[in-house]
Amino acid sequence: MGLHDLHPHIRWTPKKMALSLVFTTIIMIATLLVTKKTPNGYIHMGNAFVLLVSLYFGPELSIVPVALGSCLADLALRMPEWALFTLFIKGTMAFIMCAISRRRPRLKLAATTTFAGAVVGSAYCVLMYTLASCFMAGSFSKWYIEAKWLLFEAVVGVILFYIFGFIIDKTKVYKMLYS
Repeated sequence: MGLHDLHPHIRWTPKKMALSLVFTTIIMIATLLVTKKTPNGYIHMGNAFVLLVSLYFGPELSIVPVALGSCLADLALRMPEWALFTLFIKGTMAFIMCAISRRRPRLKLAATTTFAGAVVGSAYCVLMYTLASCFMAGSFSKWYIEAKWLLFEAVVGVILFYIFGFIIDKTKVYKMLYS
């Protein structure tokens, strides 16, 4: 059984497999680079790259690398209790970004759907990590403590997404990778 048997609609070329590995590594490194410990987890700039990879490369090249890269970062930061939550939450965040932002014939960073995808995906991430944090703490009474850090992370992630996105748009690097 090969990769084509698992996803018959995707033509898995060596280039696509290599890109998936590169994206997994980028997400992991972006998550590990700048981290700040919070009461139940940590904040990082990896979400900006989750949004970028999801926008430019679609679900077939983003969902698994995003989920896996984020999960590996949790393991590298010695927070294995978050790994399964992260695998699901980040994979779904990438799917949400793809589903909302890629609904047009031509990809545009400045489109309303791109902004909506980034905001909805980030809001979903905040909500799910807040719920997961409360679940792991065994109490929903202090949900706002983790939520404020997650909201900060989401806002910074969307801002960085646009900063890096405009740089990527100007350099056309995504076209070189995917063509």
